[in-house]
Amino acid sequence: MWSACYAANRDTLKPGDTLNSSDTLVSAMGSFTLSFTALDQNKPNYSYLVLEGTESVGYSFLVWIANGNTPIMYPTGALTLDRNGTLKITQKGRDPIELFSAPRTTTINSTTSVVVATLLDTGNFILQELSSVDGSTKQVLWQSFDYLASIFLPGMKLGVNYRNDHTWLLTSGAFTFEWDPKGHQFQIKQRGVLYWSSGAFRDGTFEFLSPYYGPKNESVCNFSIVSNENENYFTYNTTVNYSNLWMLDSKGYLRQTLSDSAAESVQSKPTGGCDGNNTDGGCQKMPQPTCRHLGDRFEKKVGFFSPVIESSEPTIDSNTSLGISDCQAACWENCDCLGFYFNFDNETGCRFWTGKSEFNEDTTGNTTTNYFVLTKSSREKETPKSSRRNAHKWIWIGTAIAAALLVMVLCISCYLLRRKLFSEETNPMIENELLEWMESDRSTGDVKGLQNDRKMGNNLTVFRYASVVAATTNFSEENKLGQGGFGPVYK
Repeated sequence: MWSACYAANRDTLKPGDTLNSSDTLVSAMGSFTLSFTALDQNKPNYSYLVLEGTESVGYSFLVWIANGNTPIMYPTGALTLDRNGTLKITQKGRDPIELFSAPRTTTINSTTSVVVATLLDTGNFILQELSSVDGSTKQVLWQSFDYLASIFLPGMKLGVNYRNDHTWLLTSGAFTFEWDPKGHQFQIKQRGVLYWSSGAFRDGTFEFLSPYYGPKNESVCNFSIVSNENENYFTYNTTVNYSNLWMLDSKGYLRQTLSDSAAESVQSKPTGGCDGNNTDGGCQKMPQPTCRHLGDRFEKKVGFFSPVIESSEPTIDSNTSLGISDCQAACWENCDCLGFYFNFDNETGCRFWTGKSEFNEDTTGNTTTNYFVLTKSSREKETPKSSRRNAHKWIWIGTAIAAALLVMVLCISCYLLRRKLFSEETNPMIENELLEWMESDRSTGDVKGLQNDRKMGNNLTVFRYASVVAATTNFSEENKLGQGGFGPVYK
């Protein structure tokens, strides 16, 4: 007979079992645990149901939080699987938080099957229907792998489930790590705006993600892409015997962590250098304020800000949902901002210093506070005299180029105008002089356009071209007398 209160160091909850605040579920090989814990040291009475990797896989890490947006008072929380197949977190004096409740149309048959919740060694916490005859799995009703945090483990999915419009993605602070079903590539977004992309998946890898190798230079990942009418997602499995996971941190870095009993390595992916101006390694260029230039960047510096004007104070944003990336983005957009620091000890909220203050670097060791100080690029540090000299140089160059272009345009215009006038006036002039000559006693040598220098009598008749066309019936074959060395002869 199953007990109503579940003991520690077991991996399964059966109908009627409860995991209270002092208990822990542990996967069969001890790789993962599920328990209530406080995540904020400043709020020890607020607890969360947390699934974590243990030291047995090389290090501890947080995989999943059941009630991330709804902390409960410690130690009143408990995880319960009731006899109707409902998995829920209960708390004293408040409504329960349902993780899964079987619908009325479910195919669960209480006479031939039983519903249990099990923590697997893959890091997946599942609610499944088992056969009461042989204990085989009939169906998985719910799983924590569908609700990702900031860790991507082998067997997890990134993508879209078209059957229920559910999206699998990682979230860390202001950043999300997503799968693009159309482009078959990874994307990192900052507050919903595209920040970085991996490039399309080709030949077993991505353009802006380096190959994955372990400490012994062996390949550690097999990638898979599934695309059909029901879902489109990316997943991977590991080819090594030690831990292999990806992690999205709150600064927008994507990291791969490998660990075994002998070695541990961390590979930083190229997303970390994206600053809005940089487009290297998959970074996306973002609209920038006119006061920021390529090479401007934030640096961690030890020291303190002091007011230039006695009454000046830092600007404070106490929103606890703001992380380092939000503070950096806000300072970057404000042309008066010189630097920032967190407003709270848990690295949330923002404290900004403007042009009314100046930063004093401390190399004496009297302070350990790291401020994020905006440093200017070298071109912004030019002396005013040098800047003016460069400006004058470019003004003279621009003036010379403009003058040369103007002279060129005038010459071309004069040539075209002269050519046009000549073509319009010369031919009528020649024709009129020929007609005049026909009615006079001048020789052909006096007529412009005729190449004949012999002095002859005026016994030559001049005809208009239209008259010649009419007389020869448009130079027809019937009026052709023959062919000579200078062309055809017509009657």
